[in-house]
Amino acid sequence: MGWDLAHLFAFEDGRGYGGQFDTAARLCDVCQVGDALTYVYDFGDDWRHLVTVEKVMTRPSGHYPRVVEGSRACPPEDCGGPWGYADMLRVLAGPRNARRREVVEWVGKSFDPKTFDLEEAQASLTEYAELVAPKKAD
Repeated sequence: MGWDLAHLFAFEDGRGYGGQFDTAARLCDVCQVGDALTYVYDFGDDWRHLVTVEKVMTRPSGHYPRVVEGSRACPPEDCGGPWGYADMLRVLAGPRNARRREVVEWVGKSFDPKTFDLEEAQASLTEYAELVAPKKAD
């Protein structure tokens, strides 16, 4: 998503896998094709994403994980979850007033909720994958 990973997260499927709590679990160890998990990010904002396992690959070629497509910009960190983001979009689309100026100052003048940057999304995912990858012993 492009967030800063400053909040707790978990993968839920009824068995309670959690980001910071179960770093040894790998998707291939706990799921099969057709299984679905809910990725929850920022327990306060409560962002929920359905992740469905579509295919299992042994030693994929190329760079993984990878972003293959997307649409729209990542909501800003700490914007209040789906409801807060919807409100923020209404404010940005509305008349120029003090509230709109405040939101523009917070997200930046260049923020465009309709724009998806595939290269930026891949760079964020690569950075995240390197951050959470198990460290190799020397």
